[in-house]
Amino acid sequence: MEPISNLITLKQERKRLIDEMRHIHDTAEAANRNLTAEERQEFDRMNEDVKDMSERAQREEDLRNLAPGGVTREVRGRELGGEAKGGSPEDAYRSAFIDYIRNGAADMSPENRQILRAGWTEQRDTTVAGAGAYQVPQDFHQAVTSAKVPAVAMRRTRANVINTTNGRDLPIPVQTAYGAANYLTEASTASNVDDTGSKVTAKAYTAVRMTKVSYQLLEDSAFDVQALLAQNFGKAFAQFEDPEFIKGTGAGSSHITGATTNATTVFTCATGSTTTFTYTDLLGCYTKIQPQYRVNGEWVLMDTALSTLLGLKDSSNRPIWTASAIPGEPDSLMGKPLYTSPNFATEAANSLFGLFGDFNNGYAIRQDGGLVIRRSDDRFIDSLESVFVGWERLDGVILDATAYTVWKHSAT
Repeated sequence: MEPISNLITLKQERKRLIDEMRHIHDTAEAANRNLTAEERQEFDRMNEDVKDMSERAQREEDLRNLAPGGVTREVRGRELGGEAKGGSPEDAYRSAFIDYIRNGAADMSPENRQILRAGWTEQRDTTVAGAGAYQVPQDFHQAVTSAKVPAVAMRRTRANVINTTNGRDLPIPVQTAYGAANYLTEASTASNVDDTGSKVTAKAYTAVRMTKVSYQLLEDSAFDVQALLAQNFGKAFAQFEDPEFIKGTGAGSSHITGATTNATTVFTCATGSTTTFTYTDLLGCYTKIQPQYRVNGEWVLMDTALSTLLGLKDSSNRPIWTASAIPGEPDSLMGKPLYTSPNFATEAANSLFGLFGDFNNGYAIRQDGGLVIRRSDDRFIDSLESVFVGWERLDGVILDATAYTVWKHSAT
């Protein structure tokens, strides 16, 4: 089956299962009863199938987002360790990078070593003289991004991504209050009311991941080592980024400021909603922010909140959560894009479990340069393994805390 056809089939089957789960739920609610043991068993089975299909569909979408032919297919026909004959500078750098990955700096060809120098990046803020690594080729970067972004909720939203390359502190001007216009009568003087401005500073914190690959795999020309490294680094940085962008404290060991940190716009569910919420709560969260921010509003919710959403309907008895059957499009909640994350606090009394608003105006992700990688052959020589260390530099800051609201469970 073609990848696109497979993706459509998975998305459609996922939607069908969710509809069946909703039917089971609605039947029990209409009879004012709990699920029977048989219904509960069927409901739970379909719920597990939905999770499995969501993961499979996401993998298919990841593969679709890769450069044509995948990470290493473009270079497989070229001689590893040699310059790409007749190719572009990007092709030459890609071949040189693979030579470095497979053979290390000492054993790669002199020509490729010269080409690779163009991608050398010094590691700033370090006490190790000359520490640095090589920028990864564009298709490798795309593969890492494809493995990372689907698992990082805030990167899937319209959050403002600011790309830099210098590593210095980045002051970002923000507006904290706006003066209002007023009437002016003939020959009178307009009042001078200044807007109130401030700034936030985005840093360039370093996140690092180390992974090992055996000499045997590196020497096996049939093994797609570049794809392995791209997947490993992508998943590792996703596990780091998602909780940081959601609930990073901005202090201590958690340098990034998450979207829920120091929240000033909070909607709290009505009493009795310590682990669940109602349609009224949902409307309250939606209207908590100003209309101009609702226009481009997006939802980011705790994964476990989906089980509550499944049973909610609007005043016309229509489901408010719509599962997407179209590849590349997210689910929708009240007509707005819906993303989920497992990295909010566990749903409990007073826990923060969701976000809604305009993240393009409210939150910024600062990305300083791309992923860089360095290989070392000495550390695990006794186990015949090479070490690949990859790092990225980034930060997350709140631009306008009124542009989105944080959703909170009730205390009792």
